[in-house]
Amino acid sequence: MTWMPSTPRDAANILDAAVEAYVRFDSAFQYTLVNRAAEQLLGKGRGDLLGKVLWEVYPELIGTAFEGNYRRAMAERVPVKFEEYYEPWQRRYAITVTPDSEHGIVVRAMDITDH
Repeated sequence: MTWMPSTPRDAANILDAAVEAYVRFDSAFQYTLVNRAAEQLLGKGRGDLLGKVLWEVYPELIGTAFEGNYRRAMAERVPVKFEEYYEPWQRRYAITVTPDSEHGIVVRAMDITDH
């Protein structure tokens, strides 16, 4: 089997095809990537999120396990997995937060309310 080098566009297409929601935050917690599943999960389009700070878009996350775990992954540069109930949407999520090589984090989220 011969492998072809992939491009950034290939990566974007793969992420957009994923059923899990993926977002990336830079070191200031600004959205830098939002895939299609994340748009659906968050109820907002990329244009409403990219470049915006997470805590300004969702101030209700401040003081929750979401904030604590995202900040821990960012500061300690360690992956963090957790499940949490989000009261405003009455949904439960499985979250994996992974530091990336650009000093940001990638968040993978799945709605597990019905499981």
